[in-house]
Order: sequence, then structure tokens, then C-alpha cells
Amino acid sequence: MDRFSDAVKGAPEIPIERVHWALEHACRVDQLSFKVWSIIFTSCAILASAARLFVRYLRERTFLLEEYLILLATICFVVEAGLTYSFIPSIYLIDATTFQRPVLKHIAQSADGTSGRDLQERFMSIGAGTVNAYFLFGWLAIFSIKASFLSLFYRMLRNVNKKLMTWFWTTVGFTIISAGAVLLESFQLCSHFGEGPVQCFLTTRHTFTIHSGLVVQSLDIITDLMVISIPVLLLRMSSLRLQLKLRLVLILCLSTACVVIGIIRMAGGVHFNVVSNKQFSMVWLTFMLHCEAAVALMAGSVPGLHALITAQELNVKQRLTASRSDGGKSSRESNARDLNETVETPGGPLRAYEEEKTHSVNRWRNSVVNFIPARMGSNRSRRLLGTHRRNDSTDSGVIHPILAYHKFGGKKRINHRVMRSSKI
Repeated sequence: MDRFSDAVKGAPEIPIERVHWALEHACRVDQLSFKVWSIIFTSCAILASAARLFVRYLRERTFLLEEYLILLATICFVVEAGLTYSFIPSIYLIDATTFQRPVLKHIAQSADGTSGRDLQERFMSIGAGTVNAYFLFGWLAIFSIKASFLSLFYRMLRNVNKKLMTWFWTTVGFTIISAGAVLLESFQLCSHFGEGPVQCFLTTRHTFTIHSGLVVQSLDIITDLMVISIPVLLLRMSSLRLQLKLRLVLILCLSTACVVIGIIRMAGGVHFNVVSNKQFSMVWLTFMLHCEAAVALMAGSVPGLHALITAQELNVKQRLTASRSDGGKSSRESNARDLNETVETPGGPLRAYEEEKTHSVNRWRNSVVNFIPARMGSNRSRRLLGTHRRNDSTDSGVIHPILAYHKFGGKKRINHRVMRSSKI
């Protein structure tokens, strides 16, 4: 720590209590708030992602490409959240010693056996591996969500518009290039592996770090805007269904929140360190990156849940409509059947007459005239239903057999009333 003697010259002496308070409030977000908000964002994002994946598998028994990308983003986000939570005390110690000269002086000039000496040993033992790891997994989660959006948009755009497809592939190419640049920048932030944070945070190379950091934040915002532009162009098409437009509005709103978080991260994270060079606050970058990853994961999950719920509601409505139509059809068939039964089997005296007529037919068939061949039914007209049937073959039994099977002066129609009177 002797190399910091020039940087801490003239810095005021502060007690150990003040040092610990500075470590707790090294950023705009104190350690307790950081932990609480990180747990809240992590829980909401994981629940949203798990709900989407569970509902999707429960309903379709398979995953599409965007679901696999959501799963990859969820895994990366969980790893990033665990690394971030375990690294919170270390990043607050880095920011406190990097931006506050009294804290750095207290730690650098601490004697053996004091609490300041313990902080000095902790500061010197912090490696760059954890820093690179959680930045890597955080950015990987964010760009996996962007890829899932692009996969979803491809299914919407492939048969819509040629110019829109050209813009889509331009967005895909630029997003892939930006993802490579951003993931490599996390290693440029601290490239001295195994040598502690001293060479990473207190050298003149912070000028290069601030420039690369601004490039990274700009690429993140530009890719978000390019992804957002696709649903905006789709919403202008009036031929889209209302459910699809609502889904695009959800994507648009939540993706806009990611853009706002990116702008805040870039604007509020730049400070002067103890050697008067600009650099990004480690705590601020970590907190905002974690928030953006959580919001991005929710942005990728909520529209999917909305689409599945909407599809489920449509299926329910279709089933209700089908059941109503089947119910109406069965009701009409039942009414028609009741009407036919009413016509064919009336009650009252007419019913008694039909039964008496049938008994008469059976009696004549069992009489001595059984040798007479049965009369064929008439095909001149359609068979009538009900009690008004008079000229059917079933009524031939009430006619005298001699009159029924002999012709007198040609064909003549015999009135049934006369036949009934002759029967009597």
C-alpha cells in the first residue's frame, strides 16, 4: 500500500466508526438496500420465468426456441445473482477505497492488529475473477432475453413484410456483434488476474476503462432500441389481432424500462477516483446490471404468459360456443321429435279410433280370406303421418274384401265412410 502515499497526502483522519459507515454507504444505494432490492428483483424474475416455462410445458409439452433462451437467461441470472450477493461487501470496499481518500488513507496506514489492517488484507485479497464472472453472466442473461425476443418476432414477421424482415436481420446481426463486444469488455475491466484490485482500480488506465464502459452501455441501449422498433412497426399494422397487439405492447413497455435502466446506469455511474481519473462505480454498475437483467427476464416472461392465458381464454370461449351450438341443435332435434310424436300419436278419442282400427286389421288377417293376396301400397303420393291417413295399405283391412279386389266398371275410388258402413 506504499504506492498510495502520494494519493492520500493531505487527506483528513477519520475514526474507525466513520470508516465502517463509509463502507456501508459507498454508493447511492447502501448495502442493506442493495441486498433487499436484489432479493426482490431476483424473486420476481425467477417466479415469472418459472411460471412461463411451467405453463408452456404443461400446455404444449414442448419448448420453442424462445423458451430455451428464456431458460438459458434464467440459469445465467441465478448464477449472477448468487455471485453478486456474495460479493456485495467486497464491491463496497472497492468503491469506498477507490473514491474516498480518507478511507483509503485509514486502510493504507493501518498498523498490524487493528481493524483497518483487516480491511487492508481483505482489499488486497480481492481477485478479479468474481468481478468478471458476475458481469459475464449478467450480460449473458440480458442478451439471451434479447435473442428470445428476436426469435419471437421472427415467427411474426416471416410472412408479413420484406422490408421489415430486412430490418429484422440487421437487428440480429448488430445484436450478435454487440453481445461479443460487451462480453469481452467485462474482462477488459480488470485484466490482471490473481493480482488483486490495486492494479485494476488505481492506475491511469481508468481513462481507457471509462471509454470502453461508455461504449458498452451505448451498445446495450442501441440494441434495446432496435429490438423495440420491431414491435412498434408491427403495431402500425392494423391487420393484427387485438391479442397480438396487447402482447407487443407488453414487450414494448418492459423493454422500454430496460432502456431507461441502461441510461440511468450510464449517467449515474461515472465518478472521479482518488487519482483524479474517471471511472464507473463498481456498486452502481453491479446493482443496475442486476436490475436490468431481472427486468429483462420479466419482460421476456410476462408477454409469454399473457399469450398463453389469452389462448386459454379463447379455447374456453370456443368450447362454450360449441357447447351452446350443440345444445341449440339438440334442442331443435328434441322439439322436432316431440312434434313428430305428437302428430303420430295424438291422445283422446282419435287414439282410441286408431287402436280399434288396428284391431280390425288383425281380425281380418286371421279370417277365412287369408288366401287373398295382400294389397300393395300406393306410390302415388308421399305417405302421410298422423290420424289423417286413409288411403294407406294398412287401412285395407277395414274395406270389404270383395269390393277391394274386384273392379266394377273400371277403377273407382271408394269412400272409406261407405266401407265402414258396409262393414257394420
